[in-house]
Amino acid sequence: MEENNEIQQDQGHFSMPVNDIFHISGRGYVFCGCIASGTVHIGDEVTLSNGIKSFVNGIEMGQELFDWATKDENPGLLLGSIAKNAITDFDNLIVEGIDTERNHCEISVIEQSPVKGNGINVKGKILSGSINVGDPIIISKDINGNIFRTITVDAIEIDGQNVQSAKQGDMVTLNFKGLTMRTKCDKVINR
Repeated sequence: MEENNEIQQDQGHFSMPVNDIFHISGRGYVFCGCIASGTVHIGDEVTLSNGIKSFVNGIEMGQELFDWATKDENPGLLLGSIAKNAITDFDNLIVEGIDTERNHCEISVIEQSPVKGNGINVKGKILSGSINVGDPIIISKDINGNIFRTITVDAIEIDGQNVQSAKQGDMVTLNFKGLTMRTKCDKVINR
């Protein structure tokens, strides 16, 4: 993913009026528009003005993927976990940020292994932030190199012991029951 480092992130409340929507089978809806205020990051929870809540699973501008987009940019936001026929009209639809305290956790993945009948385990070192069992996280790449989806941490292990949370510097093994080995992880992100 690219980082738009030269652009300053707008610190206001995130709001983006929608001017186009399309659906990608198996991945979710993409909402396109110009950001009126604020900044959106992969992993952010957002709400649509019709009351539907979701997470940002991908940000694309000009056929490139980014970790964030800010005021006056024109991204396509891939939002997961919205039923295919849930969006019937996008007139006056707005994607809004849900203002919560940000805990950016990034884990560099060392290895992953299948757990028979129980998803996959992903082992890595926490580079920043903290993570808890039940947190929604982003698996950064799938087998095709694209953002996969938001998924919940089902278990955390440190030195063979199950724990409820872990912090920067910890070497952890995370269990994800909803994934298979087709998901090739290089990092996981929690925002």
